[in-house]
Parts: sequence; structure tokens; C-alpha cells
Amino acid sequence: MMKKLLKMNEIEELGEFFPEYHIGKLGEYLFINTGSSVLLQAHFDTVASLKVDVIENNGILRNKHGVLGADDRAGIYAILKLLPYNPSILITDGEESGGWGMRCFTEDIDKSELKNVNICLALDRQGVGEYVVYNDIPEKVHNYVKSFGFHREHGTFSDCSIFTDHYGIPSVNLSVGYHKQHTANEYLVMDELELTINRVKKMLLNPITKRHNVKKKKYDWYDLKSYGSKRIYYDNNYGFCDICRSYGDLEKVDDYNVCEYCKRLI
Repeated sequence: MMKKLLKMNEIEELGEFFPEYHIGKLGEYLFINTGSSVLLQAHFDTVASLKVDVIENNGILRNKHGVLGADDRAGIYAILKLLPYNPSILITDGEESGGWGMRCFTEDIDKSELKNVNICLALDRQGVGEYVVYNDIPEKVHNYVKSFGFHREHGTFSDCSIFTDHYGIPSVNLSVGYHKQHTANEYLVMDELELTINRVKKMLLNPITKRHNVKKKKYDWYDLKSYGSKRIYYDNNYGFCDICRSYGDLEKVDDYNVCEYCKRLI
């Protein structure tokens, strides 16, 4: 199943694994609400258009052609292995491009639809046994996660932070066994991934019993727009480039909001 996931091109292809699911109208996310107090989250997109020819040696997977894409197909694999424990599920697109899939999800899905969720476990972190937070979550949540064998590290960005900012629901990002992500030397250690799957299984069987709400950051500069087949967010000078989809400073050229590089293409 892992090799099949690594070769997928469109988030809609995941539908074969789920009998019922809700997908964003432009494929920005896949969402299943089971009423569970635990939401498992991962992202579908990778940093490269993949030509995948998987090489496996002693449970370690690499791509003969470069970037493997285990960031974050490994997280999706973990979710599929945990389906028997009936978690709610959110798989987003566009995490590597500033989290536009998660931003679309927060626009579409009302807080009332997540009233039963006490924690979001984002399965999207390098290495093994680590967890990262991107919001100021309560100490009781830290202690809960640590009780299952995870130790805290530091990261740069994950779209679960957008989820927590919007809904006030604590999220933590858990290791799923990939290493050297975003490079041609990326590899996935299946034993490390299975270790996290087993720990998350225990978390699903022993969920945190109360939602410890997180105070939201205030964002007053997002404005939901649309361009082509993808929805994007930007204010006057910052957001997603209409041409290359990179995230950063923009300049208005004709009818386009473009980055410095793409400005030369117009």
C-alpha cells in the first residue's frame, strides 16, 4: 500500500480507500467526521512532481529518481492503518505551498462540525519519536502526548497550525519515519513509521478526555480569493503567486499577483 500511495497524483485517488468521505469542491482536502474525539491529519502534496520507482532495502524506502514523497504520504499510510479505530480524518492538499488546502477547509467547515474533537494528531514529522507544536497549547496536552513516548522538538511550519489557530483545538505534529525530506536523498524507515502507528493506536484507545482550548492568533490579512482551479489567500502584498504558487511577497502586474521571479515571465 505504501508504494501505491507514493505513486498517486490526485487527492481524489484516495477515495478508493474510504467508502464515504467529503472532499473540497476543488480537491483542497478530504474530510471524514466519525464523531471521534481524535482527528488524524496528514497532507497529500509533496515538494516535487513525482516519478517514483521505489527501491526497498531492509525496510528502508527510497526513490530511484530523487524525492520520495514520504513527506507526507507516510502520514496518509498511517491513517489508513488506523482506520479500524474509527478516528475522524482530514487530509489536506497544498501544505508545502503555505497551507492553502487547510485554509480552504477552515473556510468551508464550521466549528460546530468539530464539536467532538479534543485533539488533532498531525502525522507529518521527520524522524522517530518526536512531536512538534506550532501554537501555545496547554501543558496538559503536552503531558498527554509525552505519556505515549514522544519527546518535544522544534519545527518551522505545518498546516495543522492553521487548524489550531482557527478552531482553538490543540494539534501536535508526530514523527512518521521519513528523513532528509525535500531532497533527492529522502528515505522512509518503515519500522519507525510502524512505531508511531502503534503509539497513535494507543492514543485512540485512550483519548484525551477534555478539549483544552487554545487561544487563537488574530489574522486580519487573509482574504479568500479564487484563481483558476485553486482557491488562494492573499492581501495586497503577500500570498500565493498566481503563476508558480510560491508563497511570499507579491506584486500586481496586469491582472496577476506574482512573485519577483514570475514577474519576468509576464
